[in-house]
Amino acid sequence: MSLEFQENIPYKELGYWRIGGPVQTLFRLRTADELSSLCERGDPIHILGNGSNMLVADEGISGNSVLLEGEFKAFEIREQENEQGHLYVGAGMKNVVLLNRLKRLGWTGLSSLAGIPGTVGGAIRMNAGSILGEICDAV
Repeated sequence: MSLEFQENIPYKELGYWRIGGPVQTLFRLRTADELSSLCERGDPIHILGNGSNMLVADEGISGNSVLLEGEFKAFEIREQENEQGHLYVGAGMKNVVLLNRLKRLGWTGLSSLAGIPGTVGGAIRMNAGSILGEICDAV
């Protein structure tokens, strides 16, 4: 599988804080197959996410960096027979987007993410939360 990438993209155009030097090699991945293909190469990768917990130096980020797009921003409710529906959310979805969608549906249970500017993947990786609880309570 041939993966497209960009070189020397200023991080200040990508990250939450709008600061930082160039990202040496940036992959914008849209599918799990693309991510798997990149991982199979064996090179270290940096998953950038929303960048709300990153400050990048003027020297930038060397190596391979990844932004999760496409199916990584999925939002799907799967109905289960004799059970409540289960929510499936991609790691690349921003927390604020998730909370807005849940609000429109009348769903509750993730208010601990209110005000946390990252993505679902980052929130799970770091067990994001607040005084209201942590994401591990809902995952």
